[in-house]
Amino acid sequence: MRLTGYLAREGAHRFEGALDWVSSQAAGAIVLDLSGLLGWSKEGEAAASHAVRASIAVFGLRGREAPLVTGCAACVGTCRDVESALAALTSA
Repeated sequence: MRLTGYLAREGAHRFEGALDWVSSQAAGAIVLDLSGLLGWSKEGEAAASHAVRASIAVFGLRGREAPLVTGCAACVGTCRDVESALAALTSA
């Protein structure tokens, strides 16, 4: 799943719903691509962390802190690219 732009408080509930839908449809783990993310509010990051129900690997943070997402129990790690994310999920 790819997130682009800025995830503010106003859009957090829509993103949480979208990630919840992806989680319910996915047969397994999810890769969350944040390389197009320009920034997010605390509510935006919280929406991502609360919606995660399956194993998830995150990439594309570009040096940004994301403790709510990367610290959630379902996060298997932050990775440098999609290939690393898929490898992390495979070995988890």
